[in-house]
Amino acid sequence: MLEMARARGSIVIALVGEEASPLGRGGDHVMVNNVTDASSSESFYIQSLLIALSLLRHRGEIANYDALLTEMLSLPKQFVRLKAAMEPRAAEYARRLANHEYHLVTASGNAWPEACAYGMCTLEEMQWIRTRPIHASDFFHGTFELVEPGVSVLLLKGEDEMRPLAERVERFVTSVGGALTVIDTADYATLGLSNELRAFISPAFLATLLERISAHLEVLRDHPLTTRRYYRRVQY
Repeated sequence: MLEMARARGSIVIALVGEEASPLGRGGDHVMVNNVTDASSSESFYIQSLLIALSLLRHRGEIANYDALLTEMLSLPKQFVRLKAAMEPRAAEYARRLANHEYHLVTASGNAWPEACAYGMCTLEEMQWIRTRPIHASDFFHGTFELVEPGVSVLLLKGEDEMRPLAERVERFVTSVGGALTVIDTADYATLGLSNELRAFISPAFLATLLERISAHLEVLRDHPLTTRRYYRRVQY
């Protein structure tokens, strides 16, 4: 893909976790953030946010670019704090995920990509647990008819302006007795981060919190996150 883009005259921005990689060596503009697989999701969100903020600065549409970048310097330590705060609860969340045959996974705003990824890439691909990822804005177009007592709904809540859509799902599932599990970034404190940056970075917060749940889930189910039946194992 990189070679094809370059051959056609495209400028390539590469987001990598390792500089000495084909993408790291071949991009015109390379953003390197040295991470392990366990924290790669957070890295993608941070790198993408940096690009978006840079474009806004270039267009003259953001006044506090430097202030936001200064805040972001503390994110590695903030993520460690979040993992420590989640750890006492992580085993219980893992038990909830393990004790249901399938889950409705939902979120709104910039929390939605992480909800979709966690349902498909972690619960389905890495744990073989059936899920139905559904955006909170579409939850009431059919999916809510599936909710009854005992049906698991995993709701991820961020802090951007689309949060009310997630809160609407939360009210409904609670009212009909669904088995609701909520992971809310607002429940986890940070030091010195503005509300604006917390809203921007909510999906990365969710990814770092969910990583601790996944670590317990693979032990509880005796199913390592690296175990696959088909992915990169058969032709498809």
